Amino acid sequence: MMNEDAISWLLQNWTYVVPVLTVALTWFLNRYFTAAPRLRYGLANNSFHSLALPENNRAAIYCEKLYIQNSGSKAATNVEISFRNAPTDISTYPPLQYEIGHNKDGNFFLKLPSISARELIIIDTIHVNSPTAEIQAVRCAEGRGKNVTFWVQRKYGREITFALGAVMLLGAYYALVLIFQFFATALGIHG
Repeated sequence: MMNEDAISWLLQNWTYVVPVLTVALTWFLNRYFTAAPRLRYGLANNSFHSLALPENNRAAIYCEKLYIQNSGSKAATNVEISFRNAPTDISTYPPLQYEIGHNKDGNFFLKLPSISARELIIIDTIHVNSPTAEIQAVRCAEGRGKNVTFWVQRKYGREITFALGAVMLLGAYYALVLIFQFFATALGIHG
């Protein structure tokens, strides 16, 4: 009964529903296919080491591995990575030319000239007797970055990847068949 009411409402109001769905779909496709940088950043891992020094002193050493990725289809320019605390040492992989300094808020920053589309940059920081870096923000000339959770994931062989892709395609096909059957039943079309 609920499906019949919903279908009846859709059939009566299709002249209002279709334009709204068309605008939403157009906006989504335009946003998805527009060439733009999409910066993602996060923390991959960190570790703490306490080293014994002469004269009964200890050194607290924090090591952090951070990542910045441009998942967009256009290069990001003038990328500035702002940290809460300045690290004792910093390095990037792949090795890049970068500037370091303090911005107007007093936070430490690392500035890269650009990050290519689909490029992943790993930043290693070491902190001796100081707190960890903690990324505050990532900005570029084209916009801001988004903090995402980083998951280490195993990469499977071609056979497993192919099998998983085939199962996903079969699932998509089955979902489309169900959708077509739903609308065929709703519109009274029998094949």
